[in-house]
Amino acid sequence: MPPCIHCVVCQKIYLNDFLDFVSDNFPPTIVNRLEIALLQLRAGRRTSLSIQARSRTGESLTFTSRFHNLDTDHVSQSELDYFQTGNNLFEATLDWLVESTVTKLELLVANENGAIALVSPQIIMCACQNNAYCDFGDVSVRPLAEFKV
Repeated sequence: MPPCIHCVVCQKIYLNDFLDFVSDNFPPTIVNRLEIALLQLRAGRRTSLSIQARSRTGESLTFTSRFHNLDTDHVSQSELDYFQTGNNLFEATLDWLVESTVTKLELLVANENGAIALVSPQIIMCACQNNAYCDFGDVSVRPLAEFKV
């Protein structure tokens, strides 16, 4: 068999395998993405954030948080503990001490085949000190960003 025909046949087989994999590998859905789209945080205080996601196929999910410090370009990443709360529904909680240097947060939820849902909440940071009041009432908000890979 001539080499070019053999390559075309192999590529067709690989393409079909890939299309079967992609059609069965939908990313999880972040159920409460609208609730966590905007975070109004106070520097120096502990805060907690719940992330709820649904698996389309019933497989386990992995929850990961990424903090980006845009001043230093440092990225810290950690996997979150999670538990199943219902039929194909999972929940994880992110607890952290808010620092004024953290300017971007990404929450990733992946299934066992590597399909990822990502939400990056808008963070409005208040660094008031000496018992000053943080006024979040007059803040404009950018549209919600959610990406699925």
